[in-house]
Amino acid sequence: MLLWGLFGSLILAPSSAIATGDPGFNYTVTSNVYELNRGEYIALKVEYEAKQVGAINEGDQLTFTLPSILKDVTPKYPPEHIRDCSITENEETSQTEVTCTFGANMQSGLKGYMLLEATLSWKAEPGTLPIVVTIKNMVTTLDVTIVDPGNGGPKENLIEKWNGNLGFDENHNGVVTDPGKPIEYYIRVNGALKDLKNVKVVDYIPPGLELVEDSMKFYVDSPYEEENLLKKPPHWSVNNNEIHFDFGDIERAYFIRYEMKIVDLKPEYNNSAKITADGEKEYTAEIVKLGKTAGAINVLKKADKELLSSDQGSDQIVNYTIQFYSFGEFKQNSIVVTDLIDSRVDLIEDSIVVTDQFSYTYDPVEHKLTVTNDNRSIKAGEQPKIEYKVDFSRLEPGAKVSNIANVGNVPTNEVIVEKKGKDPEIPNPKPDPDPEGKIEIVKVDADDQNRKLEGAAFTLSRKNTEGELVVIASKTTDADGTAVFEGLKYDDYVIQETAAPKGYQLDGTKHSVSLQSPKVSLTFTNQKESTPNPKPDPDPDPDPETPYPWNPYPGTESPKPDPNHPIDPVEPVTPQNPNVPVEPTDEGELVTIVDEEVPRGQADGAEKPDLTDELLEEPAIIEETVSVETEAVPLAGLGDKVAAVDKLPQTGETSPTPYYWSGLGLSALGLLLLRGRKLKKNSQQ
Repeated sequence: MLLWGLFGSLILAPSSAIATGDPGFNYTVTSNVYELNRGEYIALKVEYEAKQVGAINEGDQLTFTLPSILKDVTPKYPPEHIRDCSITENEETSQTEVTCTFGANMQSGLKGYMLLEATLSWKAEPGTLPIVVTIKNMVTTLDVTIVDPGNGGPKENLIEKWNGNLGFDENHNGVVTDPGKPIEYYIRVNGALKDLKNVKVVDYIPPGLELVEDSMKFYVDSPYEEENLLKKPPHWSVNNNEIHFDFGDIERAYFIRYEMKIVDLKPEYNNSAKITADGEKEYTAEIVKLGKTAGAINVLKKADKELLSSDQGSDQIVNYTIQFYSFGEFKQNSIVVTDLIDSRVDLIEDSIVVTDQFSYTYDPVEHKLTVTNDNRSIKAGEQPKIEYKVDFSRLEPGAKVSNIANVGNVPTNEVIVEKKGKDPEIPNPKPDPDPEGKIEIVKVDADDQNRKLEGAAFTLSRKNTEGELVVIASKTTDADGTAVFEGLKYDDYVIQETAAPKGYQLDGTKHSVSLQSPKVSLTFTNQKESTPNPKPDPDPDPDPETPYPWNPYPGTESPKPDPNHPIDPVEPVTPQNPNVPVEPTDEGELVTIVDEEVPRGQADGAEKPDLTDELLEEPAIIEETVSVETEAVPLAGLGDKVAAVDKLPQTGETSPTPYYWSGLGLSALGLLLLRGRKLKKNSQQ
């Protein structure tokens, strides 16, 4: 806080305009700069003075009309004179209007001031920036020039740093007028828009400043448009007094914005930064100074804690410090500091410590601490200090204490300390009269349960009011092997797999599940399918070692004769139909055939002849003796691999193949004779 000439650096600003002519008052408009570059900060100060009481009344207005290329417009005004300020943007005229209304106290006031801060947009073109200020129909215009960066200007730099909320002195250094207010910094990276590789930036934090937590932001192309805010910022970290940024490969311009707070008063803060890239290196620096004119002194009030715990036994002591920095000499008894302590907390009297320039008194009834430099004068460059401790034990949880000291009639910055509120008691939740939950199924491989199976289909069933199990939903496991049935009432359910994952066996087991909590998880396994037996060849090649191409006796194992060993006789096979006797003889077989089938050649639906009489007659028995001689028969399909057998060994039994052929022949002969007999009978009728 600059105590003498609070806006001294602005009063000496290079650009100003004075409005006169009204018999009741006049005012002056000053700017901290007469030339403004893109992205730079401008501070406008209006000082008004009434020639007589009542020249400016309640409800009168002070108005700024600004081009809309001025962004982040912020009015700052004394609440003793000005009631409020409003900001209106007019898109049609591309102007911003700031209207401040005087309050009731102004009717007894004689003079005062207000401040308007803004930043020039990066889209601004070179030219004149007209700023119009009006009080009670008195109009004055202040012109500020927007300069062209040109060759070698900011856009040609790989890195540039500046502050965003301070005024400037004649050397373009930032000037701190309120040490309790954080300093806003900007760093532009790659303003030259080069194709840079492996870009790294290091920013140095000067002694006396500290990074404000959660203030770091990153932008692309412009730092004043919210749509340019990076959602995925580059990696950055703080190491001692350095901030490291890693941008990687870039082609566009990037901006870093953050805030620093003053933790120790210094005559100046030199904040430098550097950029390195493949084949590139560049430095920049921003110097910020405490605002000073002849006889100025700065003061900063701070507390070592801003948030206290409400737990019993926790540390409830807060250390306060009021620090000064003098740019000139202040005579003995010229500095008087008063500090009112909130009645809800307790100042610890024996904790008060002052430097040798001061003495102090404390009134416990009024809770008032008074400090005066009555011991000696304060010399230029000295940093007097006042320290004391306050006990917050009596402060109710959730309450705040705001503290502002006064040096003469000028207030210091505000310090706020808050005690956390007690955690609210969470009442027992009322039971949900109709709660719902979900059943999650996970399907895994039986041999490798880390392998989740996709494509397993399940049904979920529940009994209806009649007690019948009814399917109410179906789900299929996803790529994570998961299927979820949601929105289920607490009840008993049945889960069954209806389709297995590809390559796995189906598990059709019905699993009973009782849902009595918000979520039930189940894991089911599947066995892989075994390798299936190959299908039998419908027409297999004969075994090259077997002289028989097929088994003549179905249901029995076909023997494999050995030429060196005779084949044992095969026992007669008892036919399933007793009406078809098979009696082996030495030379053949006697076969009896009874035809019970419809004669061949009758189509479905055609009239069938009545054969009842013929079938009831005694069937004719045809007896014929068939002699069979064996010949060497080549085995089909074996080629030259198997030699023909000239003659089977005589074991009392020959091959049954001829007998089957004989049987077929006799059957055909019997049918012909039967047919002929019928035709003869019909002709006689």
